[in-house]
Amino acid sequence: MFSELFPLPYAYKALKPAGQLDGQFRLLTLLPGEIGSDLYGQLQHASLDAPCMYEALSYTWGDPYPERSRFHNNKADCFGAILLDGVHVKIGSNLEAALQSLRERNEPRILWVDAICINQRDTAERNEQVKVMGRIFEGAKRVLAWLGPQGEDSDLAFESLEQLVWSWKGLLARHIAVKHQLPIPVVLHDPQIFSNVLDKTKRYWFLEEVKSYFCEEKTLSKAWSMVSVNIHCSASTSLLECAIATWGPGSLAAALISDDIEKLSIQNIKAIEDAIYKFFARRYWQRLWIVQELCFAVDVSIHCGDRHINMAKLSLIYQFLKFFDPDSSCNHLIKHLEGFLLAVHASIAGISSFLVILGAKKLLPFYVSRQVYHVMKCSEPRDAIYALLNISEPVDIEIDYDNPVDEVYLKATRMIIESQQILKIITVMPLPDSPKTELKLPSWVPHFQLGFSDYGSWRFESGGPSLPSDLVYQREDCQSLQVRGYFYSGIVELIITKFKLGPGGAGSDISKALKILTKVHGKSASPDFKLQFWTILLMDHYPSLAGPTSCRISRSPAMQTLLLADIEEMLRTQPPERICNAVSASMFLKTLCKTLEGHWILALGDIEVGDRIFVARGAPCPLILRPAASETTLDNSDTAGGDLKAEFQHLAKFERFTLVGIAYVKGIMDGEWLERAPLEGILEEDILLV
Repeated sequence: MFSELFPLPYAYKALKPAGQLDGQFRLLTLLPGEIGSDLYGQLQHASLDAPCMYEALSYTWGDPYPERSRFHNNKADCFGAILLDGVHVKIGSNLEAALQSLRERNEPRILWVDAICINQRDTAERNEQVKVMGRIFEGAKRVLAWLGPQGEDSDLAFESLEQLVWSWKGLLARHIAVKHQLPIPVVLHDPQIFSNVLDKTKRYWFLEEVKSYFCEEKTLSKAWSMVSVNIHCSASTSLLECAIATWGPGSLAAALISDDIEKLSIQNIKAIEDAIYKFFARRYWQRLWIVQELCFAVDVSIHCGDRHINMAKLSLIYQFLKFFDPDSSCNHLIKHLEGFLLAVHASIAGISSFLVILGAKKLLPFYVSRQVYHVMKCSEPRDAIYALLNISEPVDIEIDYDNPVDEVYLKATRMIIESQQILKIITVMPLPDSPKTELKLPSWVPHFQLGFSDYGSWRFESGGPSLPSDLVYQREDCQSLQVRGYFYSGIVELIITKFKLGPGGAGSDISKALKILTKVHGKSASPDFKLQFWTILLMDHYPSLAGPTSCRISRSPAMQTLLLADIEEMLRTQPPERICNAVSASMFLKTLCKTLEGHWILALGDIEVGDRIFVARGAPCPLILRPAASETTLDNSDTAGGDLKAEFQHLAKFERFTLVGIAYVKGIMDGEWLERAPLEGILEEDILLV
């Protein structure tokens, strides 16, 4: 790919290695020019240790629109050019559009652009520069996030987002003015009043940078001054008049400030929803590298064509919508727009992870980083590891693009296990829509590029909090991983396999689920039986309840009571299909199984009858294993129940197993089996995952 993007022999001058004292990086001086004219630039070396003024460009190399595929189908349309120190250099079309838009008309602009400032043909230099990209973005006075050219109603999206920020500040100003009997203009022109209120309220939590931006932002106060509203008018009337004068009588701002639903038609609401959805559906937001680029940034400006908005404003909108409550004293006037606001929140939620930690620079364990950003993508498979190293707790992983991908993933997994002393990384499962891959990896090594999720396993400690200190990891066979623990049971029946919604005909997953629900909630069923069933089905987590995400059904009698009451209410008032829809988020693509002892468990993975359940020390949830030798799989089609136990005992003697899934098993998710197994005469074993 790089040889296609950089076919001309631009003569890069060697940099001082980034890891040495006074290490260097390059900066692009983008020369001024009119829109549409040829791009001209110059490269210069700069010291990583000496501060200098520049802006860093964050963008996607390919086409910015996810539904188009020009990059692959028509390569002639995907390139532009820049005259760099007198040499024509081919660049991607999206980068060319960004430079055309960002170029000043009358003065040069100093930028850092990875595709130009790093010699992409020199792997050694690439390795060095990637290591310090966090420092480069942190040192920039501003990061310019380029979403792509104008289009797809981007102008409407920008204007609507600006009005959301404007309106929220206006609503809060009015709330403060009424409560403290102050004129609204006084509140608007005194940032300290906002700061004091936000410090005292528990409903709104802000990073200090975002709070400062909100309090100091002058758009509303300037608009108020321009409208010259009499400060003796009523607070409600004055704010509405200001909204109408600034944005127009049919604007989103006027509708948010007013209780007159006619001010914004359903068609307008739908158009705004669609525009904001398309704004956040752009390919830029799916790019894994933007995580560190935006998190390290001191200031982020988001650009789309010639429009831009500060990232802090998006953080404000997200905070507002996250805590939106139509019944609160501050927000009661926008209750009629609740559906719209929830739709906007859903659009922004995809980027909420780095909106929340914007500027926090908090280092997370690597496996947490990859799960937080599991929806983010990268075209270079090694970048699934390398792109997160700078924002994760230190892991001894060397950046080297010459290393084979499977070797990078294998070493990264081992390093993560050894540095964290926990097996969490092996319990993550591929996302449901992950494509098939030709990459040959051991069963315990995740395919990092495809992304993955832990599906809630982080809440548990079935294998205890850490690995045994005397367990030997390094073996001559580097493809295997040695783990220690106790076998628990075996799977003898698949009740529902990889649950999915669809037509509710006979034999469908919904039909099977309804039969189970009828049995569980029959007249003879006890509350304890119902509670056990729903705890398993929901993996001990009731997502509809507010509160800390670590709160579990099994640990809260109040939650148990509320859960059963909610379920009974649903059964009385909702069609059965709606009930299945309600639990589909927890059940989706999971398999409801029965163990040898007749217990129900919930499993995730490619589960088969005969698979074994193993509680490994240091693993957050039980592992589902299959003997590595294919001839040892269990077929219970003609096996009597009494022989199954003997067959499972036979399978437990094998040393090498394939990891095929993970399980939720009620009653052993907090380390109970580690205590019970020895009492039942079960020996602890070391086995190999291959």
